[in-house]
Amino acid sequence: MAQPDSSPNGGVLIVDSHHHTVLLLRELLHAAFPVLAVGIAARADEALRQLKVQLPSVVIMDIALSGIKGIDAACEIKATSPAAHLVIHTIHDEQIFRDKCAAAGASGFVSKLRTHTDLVPVLAPLLRTAPTA
Repeated sequence: MAQPDSSPNGGVLIVDSHHHTVLLLRELLHAAFPVLAVGIAARADEALRQLKVQLPSVVIMDIALSGIKGIDAACEIKATSPAAHLVIHTIHDEQIFRDKCAAAGASGFVSKLRTHTDLVPVLAPLLRTAPTA
């Protein structure tokens, strides 16, 4: 079930089925962007339901999800919320996945192995805000 901190209108929606990853992302986001609203969905179908009523600026999504599969989910998310930037956050760092995600409309791609160094720099221009130190 989705567990938003608050309405992520203008904020970020995290779509990941791994609880520890969600906690890490939420902690990093709150440290870098303290006033950012963060919503959470464990499955792509939950994210699609949330996107019908909430308008996040950025969707951070793993492509290894149950239910709707990664690239298909990316396409559906972009179709449902074309103004939202889609950032893929996954352990699957092969070029073929990067290419498929870009073709599906992803604005960014961050390997889970480089979350601490790469995520905030990818998000900052998409959120049009500078992260705090």
